[in-house]
Amino acid sequence: RHCGHMNTLTVNATRMRATRRLLGMTREGLSAATDGRASARTIRKLEEGRPVMDDGVVAYSLSAALRVPYEFLMGSPYYDDYCETPPRRSDRKIPQYVAEGLRERLTYFLDKYRDLEEYVEGRARRRSDLSPELAARRGAHPAGKPLYAECIEEYAGLLRERICAQQESGSGRLECVTEVMESFGIKVACWPLPAGVSGLSVTYGVADDDGVRPGAAALVNRNHPVERRRFSLAQEWGHLVLPRTGNRRDDERAGNRFAGALLMPADDLREDVCAALGGPIKTTGEAFRPELLQLKARYGVSIAALLRRCHDVGLVSSDYNLICRRMGQRGWFRKEPESLWEGEEKAIGYFNLARKLAVEDLQSGIAKEFVRSVRFLETVQ
Repeated sequence: RHCGHMNTLTVNATRMRATRRLLGMTREGLSAATDGRASARTIRKLEEGRPVMDDGVVAYSLSAALRVPYEFLMGSPYYDDYCETPPRRSDRKIPQYVAEGLRERLTYFLDKYRDLEEYVEGRARRRSDLSPELAARRGAHPAGKPLYAECIEEYAGLLRERICAQQESGSGRLECVTEVMESFGIKVACWPLPAGVSGLSVTYGVADDDGVRPGAAALVNRNHPVERRRFSLAQEWGHLVLPRTGNRRDDERAGNRFAGALLMPADDLREDVCAALGGPIKTTGEAFRPELLQLKARYGVSIAALLRRCHDVGLVSSDYNLICRRMGQRGWFRKEPESLWEGEEKAIGYFNLARKLAVEDLQSGIAKEFVRSVRFLETVQ
């Protein structure tokens, strides 16, 4: 065959391999999806980072079959300063290719987000959720030392004070976690993710003297009930705020405790539970009273998160493990009973920026291109 118009093709091997596996395709299946334009042997070479010869058909056929933009498949992250928090915490929970695929998607999104900020506002927006007191406390924590429960509660309390000061409100409750995070310059994404993944967060930029990096982002699973998404967002926020302990399991536990403390302030919860039940939860049966189902709607959390928080603040005097078993028997860890929360958690920061650009320059088409380039992230699971 005449090769005068043939060029050398290389792709982002990690993105291609992870995307194929996320879609449940074998190399042979992907080859079939390209109608044979890319052979299984060619796909293997590309996924190993080796170049192949292409007349322009292979690359576009692969991007169409994988349902990703050509730019995503070909490109590497524009910025190289992303750091997962805590580092690689999910690798034992989910397969490596899932973790890789999610990290690639999130960094691609953040590349676009940061470019859009620069284009619209002329500067990258810094996160502003950490008060000077909170940042100093974080910076003073000895590296690798554990975080005790009362310490985590204090971190959550300081962040809640920051939220109340910004909103000029005396309430520590969060009506929309996404909106508050975005108002502090944290970039949020909500996409369909594999069932075993709740969320992911990253920081980026050069750290200051307190060890705080100026950029932060969180990703949560849109397939989960809204109550669970709210808790996942709060947990990821905890990972962005709390210092690292050096132990992945301890970091996860700290994030869970932080999320409970942020969404359900201890004093408010004690008051509400005692008003609903006449006192703490003394028996297993009391944990399943309708009053608690109503109470979970007040905070916008799952019944499992509410009962765990009750346990953490000393409001459960019965066998908490038995309560968990009963919740499992009722299927409440997978399906939320009487989902009464009426609020929504929509990430709108990126698209608001794009709309602002569209108003400034309706004829350019740049705004549509920014939106189009990330839409696929909301459909690929």
